[in-house]
Amino acid sequence: MPFYQLFCIASHFREYKHIKDLVTMSAMHVMNEGGVVRNIGFDGTKTLPERMRRHKQYYTIGDYWTMDFDTSPRTLRTLAGMMRRDQRVIRWTMLKLGEKAEDVVIKPEQTVERHLTTTTTPSSISPYWS
Repeated sequence: MPFYQLFCIASHFREYKHIKDLVTMSAMHVMNEGGVVRNIGFDGTKTLPERMRRHKQYYTIGDYWTMDFDTSPRTLRTLAGMMRRDQRVIRWTMLKLGEKAEDVVIKPEQTVERHLTTTTTPSSISPYWS
């Protein structure tokens, strides 16, 4: 199953019950279709970069959240349809990060050890890397 990231801007409400329901609905949809939700992140409430219109309303403030998940392309299409119809969603996009989670993991670099040595000359001491 391919590895995706959903980035969503939801309309801001005073209670966080609305965004919790939206995130829960999205995650449960992926899991009920056989997918795996790997991470859910909340980036906070922010002022939108410009006034946005969605579902015949204008918005200036939004709640930003992300979800990393593995799922089939068919489930991805149904999730996009749910986002399109939901009144709480202002903007969303889904990015394909890789065919599997292992493709996205950054492997650590090999450590190269270097020792500082000094040579003593009659006139001065000059450090250099060897």
